[in-house]
Amino acid sequence: MPDRFERGRHEPSRGISVVAAGRRYAVRASDAGGFEVPLALAARLPGHVEIHEGGRLVRRALIVAEGPRGDAMRYAIKRATAARAAAPPADYELAAASA
Repeated sequence: MPDRFERGRHEPSRGISVVAAGRRYAVRASDAGGFEVPLALAARLPGHVEIHEGGRLVRRALIVAEGPRGDAMRYAIKRATAARAAAPPADYELAAASA
């Protein structure tokens, strides 16, 4: 299922946030190429972040600051990996059952 980054721009009320160094930042606007966060709160995010939609992790991404746009900082997504459901390996249940 495509996340909101793949479907086009969104507004902040949609619940997309970025988690970096253990802190969560609300995303003001986003598109397939990147996102914007308030400049006063996140002027310099580290290169690796997690992108969440509500409480659900949707991507892990490598980002680069493009620069300020008004009172927001624009970050470009250079590489992103979709989150996978956390499930044990298929043989885990077999090993646990035989123990």
